[in-house]
Amino acid sequence: MAMDDRAKAAFSTAVEVVKNVLTLSTGVLVLGMTFTKELSPNPTLTQVRILEASWCFLFLAMLFGVLTLMALTGTIGKTSQIAASSIYNRNIRIPMGIQFIFFLAGIALTVAYAMLAV
Repeated sequence: MAMDDRAKAAFSTAVEVVKNVLTLSTGVLVLGMTFTKELSPNPTLTQVRILEASWCFLFLAMLFGVLTLMALTGTIGKTSQIAASSIYNRNIRIPMGIQFIFFLAGIALTVAYAMLAV
């Protein structure tokens, strides 16, 4: 498999970005589940719904992160010549964009819950 330096750098950076967002999503989800009772011992129904939505969005961000990693691997493995522009293929760009959207929504809802809990 021949890859020029730009393609290697592009794919390596994309993998690292996806893994970082995946790690942050997992960390926020686990910390949120662990410390929910301490932050708000008696949450209102609105707070519970916000927190549940946050967890769902963060889980979906994790799922789309894995799908993006699979797409990156598939793109690298399917051809012998890989150009740096392959990083913009729809099979990579779409799940990566969805991952970021779900991550940002999950973080926003987590912050909203924390603001309501204080």
